[in-house]
Amino acid sequence: MNFRLLIGQIFPHLYSNQKNDIINIILEVKNPYEQPYSYEDNEKRKRVVYPGVGKKQYAFLKVLPKEEIEKSFILKKKFNEFKRSFGDINENKASNVSSMSTYGVGAPLEQHAYSKMDLNSWKSSFLKFNDNYRRDRGPKGGKLQHSRTFEAQVKTNPDKFYDFILELFENNKISVDYISSGLNGLIQGEYIPEKIKIIYKKLIKLKLDKSNTLYSIWKVEYLIKHHLIDYDIIMFISHNALNHPSPDCPLNENDPDFDSINTVRGAAIHKLIQCYEHKEFSEIIFETVEKAVNDPQISVKVAIIQELAYLNYLELERSFKIFQSLIEKDDIQILKNSFRTSQYFNTKFHHQMQSYFDKIIKYEELHENGNVLVLSWINDKINNKPLYDKFVKSSDNAKLCALKIAEANLFDRDDNSIVNEKSLSIINAFLNKSGDEFSHAYSGLILRKIKPIKFKLLYDFLVKYSKSELCMDEPRYFLQLLLSSAKEHPKKCLRLLQNMNFSNRPDIQESGYYDKEPVQLILAIYSKLNMDSKNNKKYIKIALDIFDSMLKHNHLRNAANDAIELSMKS
Repeated sequence: MNFRLLIGQIFPHLYSNQKNDIINIILEVKNPYEQPYSYEDNEKRKRVVYPGVGKKQYAFLKVLPKEEIEKSFILKKKFNEFKRSFGDINENKASNVSSMSTYGVGAPLEQHAYSKMDLNSWKSSFLKFNDNYRRDRGPKGGKLQHSRTFEAQVKTNPDKFYDFILELFENNKISVDYISSGLNGLIQGEYIPEKIKIIYKKLIKLKLDKSNTLYSIWKVEYLIKHHLIDYDIIMFISHNALNHPSPDCPLNENDPDFDSINTVRGAAIHKLIQCYEHKEFSEIIFETVEKAVNDPQISVKVAIIQELAYLNYLELERSFKIFQSLIEKDDIQILKNSFRTSQYFNTKFHHQMQSYFDKIIKYEELHENGNVLVLSWINDKINNKPLYDKFVKSSDNAKLCALKIAEANLFDRDDNSIVNEKSLSIINAFLNKSGDEFSHAYSGLILRKIKPIKFKLLYDFLVKYSKSELCMDEPRYFLQLLLSSAKEHPKKCLRLLQNMNFSNRPDIQESGYYDKEPVQLILAIYSKLNMDSKNNKKYIKIALDIFDSMLKHNHLRNAANDAIELSMKS
């Protein structure tokens, strides 16, 4: 618990890369007690329940400042999901504190025994730890753990095990799980793709349970990568995309994206479309996808919309018709997952997509990622300014989306010294806004996009920004930019500094916190101007006046005294 609270306190003061590391760790946080279980409901349908899953991760998210969560799409999405599931929990309270001892479940044999096993020993062990084996309670595992250890051994020495894995097909007393794990070991060991294909094709002809069917579909990625898809493989994927019973219900009501890759039909759609480079199977792929559009599970439709743009390579018009049939259902989950794909249709079919754009504007929860509407104006081939205007007027999230896209397109891709005028007009347009989200957006833009080499190029924007409330809400990165530019552009930096008001004491808890930077900046400007004092008298006086005004504020006076003492010592 104390560690969690410490993260919340230091997080705002970390650098961006450090924040990303912390976020990645938090997103991996799990409680060992969060184990799913399945049951049959009154209609004999299998249901999967995840009791408490995510609660510990939610506690870590709750200690982060709200504005930090709002900055990250994934954190914001996770936080809202957990809030709906768990309500308002007490993140200051330790959870799952127990005196009960726990242990991890390991392989059924000692580790040193595995290193000495020959192929006959492996075969005997497979017959012992078979599908009917039931392990005792304790740290020793059974078939699952044994198959994982086998997989790891195969990965380290695929040559040794290849023929052995082929022989396993001849013994129906050996669990398919071992063949599947062996194949996975060969793939992880990056063994000869053509030989892996031989085992893969033998595997998919067996009677596979749901887990091994799903694993087999995932593994086809290796064959796709090496362009080894053939008719048997494409039909295996197609058949499962249309006919497998999984999923029969949502596993995760709030995350069909997760379900789409972790259920058989959804995963099969993902992999089938990824076979798009095999034009000889174009008709099979299209027919399968066109039928899957009517799948009763939303996760399968999400799988289609996520991958659909790849089919443009085969037949653009037909691919767009699939897109239209999906979005006309007006399902919010499909729309949420449609943004990347929609951009690949926008140039050619822009006017036919008007109803799609209207849906995005209709649902404010989609505005954060409505990139395609902003690009519809920035892209000169489309140049739909009225659509852009309608979008950004609809919400603050739409404006923030526009800022994000404007930042990404601020400079010409081929010539980094050319500013995109439409993007520049966007970042100028919202300088009158207020609030943490806009302050973060502009502060981040300064940090990521405006380096000293671009200072002169974007000076007019910097003048406007320096006069805004947004600048003083989070001035740290702006001050750092001026510090690094003062030597080359002292007069311009002086003008920008004149526009800033440092009367409010900075709060160390706020992400825009600054310390000695204003004093360091004015002294750097003064020092540079003083090198040519005869021609810079006017500007030196302005610099001294600014320095005097800083001394009126306690939080800057201490910094000034420290700087003066340091200069006297040197």
